[in-house]
Amino acid sequence: MTRQVDAEAAADAIIILTALRRMCQERQARYNLPFLTEGEYETLDAAIDGLGGFQPNYSYGVPDWTGSLKAALYRTS
Repeated sequence: MTRQVDAEAAADAIIILTALRRMCQERQARYNLPFLTEGEYETLDAAIDGLGGFQPNYSYGVPDWTGSLKAALYRTS
């Protein structure tokens, strides 16, 4: 069964997934460790594409979500 996804919800999901992908890429480059496999990056890309793909007007939200995800995942105090 295929479920319809609201366009605004899809856009939000794309922004969040893109922020997560970029955050993983940044950490992978910084620490030279394979946090995600190539297959996992491909899965993220497929999910983003399946929701409609990244659009240029989404880039406003990616830095905000990247910062929020980093704060939630990395801060210890």
